[in-house]
Amino acid sequence: MGDIASGVGTILLEKLATKAYNEIVLAWGLKDDVERLQESLKLVNALLLDAEDKQFKDQRVTPWLQPLKRAFYDANIILDEIECEANTNKAIKMHGCVAQKVRQFFSCSNPLVFRVKMARKIKDIREKIDEIALNGKKFDLIPRSTNDMALNKMLPRRETHSSLPSRMTGRYEEKSHIISLLMREPSQSQSKNVDVIPIVAMGGCGKTTLAQLVFNDSRIADHYDLKLWVHVSQDFDVKRIISKIVTQVDDTKGRGGEDVTLEMLKTLLHDKLYEKKFLLVLDDMWNENAKIWHDLRDLLLDTIGERNKNDCKIIVTTRSDRVADIVKTVTKINLQVLPEEECLQLFFKCAFQEEGEANKRPRLQEIGKEIVAKCKGLPLAIVTLGCILRSQEDENEWKRIRDSKIWEIDNKKDDEILPALRLSYSQLPSPLKQCFSYCAIFPKGHEYCPIELIPIWMAHGLLQPTNENEDPECLGELYFRQLISMSFFQFEDEFGSPFQDEVLKVLGYEGYKMHDLIHDLAMSTMNGETTVMSSASTHVNEKVRHISISINSDQLPLLPLKKNKVQSFGRWHTQGSITTTEPFVKWIFKEFKYLRVLDLQDLEFQFLPDCFDKMKHLRYLNLSLCSELKKLPKSISKLYNLQTLILDGCDTLEELPKNLRNLINLRIFFITAQIRNLCFVDIRFFRSLQILMISSCDNLEVIPCDLSHLVSLKKLIIMGCEKLVRFEDEGENEGRGKQNEVAKDMNLQTFVILESPELINLPNWLRRSTKTLQQICISETSLTALPEWLPNATSLNSLYIRDCEKLLSLPENMDHCRSLQKLVIIGCRNLSERYGKYVGPERSKIAHVPNVYVSFC
Repeated sequence: MGDIASGVGTILLEKLATKAYNEIVLAWGLKDDVERLQESLKLVNALLLDAEDKQFKDQRVTPWLQPLKRAFYDANIILDEIECEANTNKAIKMHGCVAQKVRQFFSCSNPLVFRVKMARKIKDIREKIDEIALNGKKFDLIPRSTNDMALNKMLPRRETHSSLPSRMTGRYEEKSHIISLLMREPSQSQSKNVDVIPIVAMGGCGKTTLAQLVFNDSRIADHYDLKLWVHVSQDFDVKRIISKIVTQVDDTKGRGGEDVTLEMLKTLLHDKLYEKKFLLVLDDMWNENAKIWHDLRDLLLDTIGERNKNDCKIIVTTRSDRVADIVKTVTKINLQVLPEEECLQLFFKCAFQEEGEANKRPRLQEIGKEIVAKCKGLPLAIVTLGCILRSQEDENEWKRIRDSKIWEIDNKKDDEILPALRLSYSQLPSPLKQCFSYCAIFPKGHEYCPIELIPIWMAHGLLQPTNENEDPECLGELYFRQLISMSFFQFEDEFGSPFQDEVLKVLGYEGYKMHDLIHDLAMSTMNGETTVMSSASTHVNEKVRHISISINSDQLPLLPLKKNKVQSFGRWHTQGSITTTEPFVKWIFKEFKYLRVLDLQDLEFQFLPDCFDKMKHLRYLNLSLCSELKKLPKSISKLYNLQTLILDGCDTLEELPKNLRNLINLRIFFITAQIRNLCFVDIRFFRSLQILMISSCDNLEVIPCDLSHLVSLKKLIIMGCEKLVRFEDEGENEGRGKQNEVAKDMNLQTFVILESPELINLPNWLRRSTKTLQQICISETSLTALPEWLPNATSLNSLYIRDCEKLLSLPENMDHCRSLQKLVIIGCRNLSERYGKYVGPERSKIAHVPNVYVSFC
C-alpha cells in the first residue's frame, strides 16, 4: 500500500502537546530543545497526507517516506527515554530508601548529565528530520490538515457474522434458492450423507452476508432444531472447529484447550447433536486438503446418527473454487457482484442517516452514484466507503474520494487491496489510522476485544487525550467504537445468554472480527513492520517493530538481532499453551530493550529470570494463563512505566515481589493468585489504577478496604473467588499501623461480582461512588439484600443480577433510580416472583425502566 508516516508524526505531536509531557521536559530543562523538535515535526507532518496520496502515482515518494517514518520512531524513543527517567525518579522519590536516592543521584541518571545527553539526541534527530524534509521539496507537496474528520461523530454500530446486518440490500434470488435447498425433504434414494452447499465468490462480494440472510430467516429457525455458526478462516483445525460447535450447544464450554481431547469433544457433540436436525455454517473456509475436510465431515456424521444424516445441512462460504468442489454435494452457489441498483440502495443506506435523505441532497446523490460505479459491485467496498462518508457533509470531501488517484491502481489479483478500502483508510483521522494498523499484529480470524486491544494501543502511545479530564482508556473506547461504526470491525455473535452477553459488554470482552480483506489492508499499512517467527529461518530486519511467534521457543534461533527496535513481542499466532525455556526468555530481555508490549501468555514455566530492570520502556506485560508460574521476580517492581499487568489464570502463583507500590503508572491490573489477602500487594498506592480484576483467587476470603483508596478506579471486577466471604469496612484497619486517610469520593463506574457463592455483603465504601456508578453486575452470591443507598446512584443505567437465590427484594425507592435503563434478573426466584412481568406484586417499582428482562432460570 505504500508507506504511512502521518499517523506516527501526529502521535508524536499529540504527545508533545500534553500538559504532563510539557511538565516533564520543563523539569529537565529541555523545553527549548523539545520545542524546536516540535516545530520541525509540525512542518513536515503537514506535508505527509499529500505525500501519502502522491506515492501511488510517483514511485519516488515511498522511498522518501520510509526513512522519515523511521526517524519519527527514533524521535519517539528519545522522548520516551525522557519520560521513563522522569517516572523512575518519581517512583524513587515516593517509595525509595535513602540508599536508592543516593545511588540515583550519582548514577548516569544525574540530572545534569542526563539533560546534556538528551539535548544532544534531540538535536541529532531534529537535524535528521529536517534533512529528510528538505529532500522532499522536489515532490511539490501541498500542506494539509491531519484532522479532517471529527472523532466525536459517533455512528450506529454495525453487527455482522451470524447476527443480521442492519444495512441489507439484495441477494433475494440467491437467498430463496438456498432456502429451498435447505428445506427440501430427503428422498429415499438419497445417499447417506449430509448436504453441503458451498457459496463461492471473490473477497468482499457478500458471501457471509448471504449466509446471514439465510441463517436468520424464520423458516430456518422453525425447520431446524439447532443452528450453528463457525468462522473457520485459514486455520482449518478439526479440534478447534468441533470445540466452537460444542460451545454453542453445551454449557460445559469445552474450548479445545490442551486438557480437552478431540475424543472428549466428540462425546459432548454426540450427546447434543444425536438425532437432531441442524444447520451448520462454516464461514470463510480456505482448506483445500480433501482428507482434512473428510475427517471433519465423518466426525460429524458419526455424532448425528444414521437416520438423521439427510436432515442436516452444511453451508460453506469460500473464495476458492477448489474448496467448493471438494465440499459440495449439491449445486454450488457462484455469487456474482451486486447489481447497480442494489449497489446504490446499499450505499445510500450507509452514507445517509435517514431513509430518503439522499433525495434531499441531489449533489451528494450524484457524486455518490459515481463513487459506487468505481466500487465495481463489491458490497464490502460500498459499505466501508458509505460508512466513512456518513460523517461527511462537505461536498468537497465526497469529490475528493471520487477523484482520488487511488482508483487508478490496477488490482489484478483477488488478494490485492481494493481501492475502495485504501480510500476508506486514507479518510481516517491520523490517530485512528495508527490504531487500525496495529490490529495487524494479530492473525486473520482473531477475535478483537476492547479490553485486550485498548491497553496495547495505550502502551504504544496511540491514545493521547487533548482534554486533561479525559483518560486514555476512554479515548480508546471511542476509537474502537469509531472503527466499528465505519465497518472496520464486525460484531461476533457468541450465542450467549442475555446475562452473559451483557456482562461481556460490561467487561470489555465483547468480541469483534475483521474481514480478511480489511486485515490485508491493515497488514499493508504496516509495510513490513510486523512479522511472524514460524521457523529458524524467519528474517527479522531493522524495519520490523512487532514480532509474533507461532512455534515452541526451542525451535527458534536465539541469535543477536542487530539494530532491532522491536516494540511488541507476543504469541498471538498460536493457540493453547506451548513450552518455553529460560534461555529463550533471557534472549527476549537481552535483545528487545525497546519493548513496550510483551505478551508471554499461556507459556509453561515456573519462574521468570530477574531481568525486568533492563526493560524500562515496557508498558504492557501479559502473563495470563501461565498456570505453572509460582513466583514473580523482584525486578518487576522496577517497571516504573508499566501501565498494564495481566496475571489472570496464574493459578499456582504464590508470591508477588515486594515494592509493587513502585508501579506508579499502573492503570490496568488483572490478578489470579493463591493468596488470602491483598494487603501485602500495597494496592492502595496504585493511585492511577483504572481497571482492577481479581479472578479465581481460590484462597481469598476478605477484600480489604484498601480498594477504597483507589480514587481513580473506574472498573472493579471480582470473579470466581469461591471462598470470598466479605468486604472489609472502612475503620477496620485502625490500630494495624496503617495511616488513616480522609475518605474521598470514588469514581467507580462499573462494579462486577461473579461466582463468589459465600459472599454475604457488598462494601460500604461503594456508596462513595453514587455519583459515578453506571453498571452493576452480581451473580452467584449469598447476598440477602442490596444496599439501601442504591436508588441514590444517580448515574446507574444498568443492573444485572443472576443466581442470587437468597436475595429477597430490590431496595425500597427503586422508582427513584430514574437513570436506570436496563434491568436483568435471572435465576433469582424471590426477585422473579416479586418483579416478574404482569404478575409481580412490586412490578410497579421498576415500571419506569425501559428494558426489563426477568426469568426464573
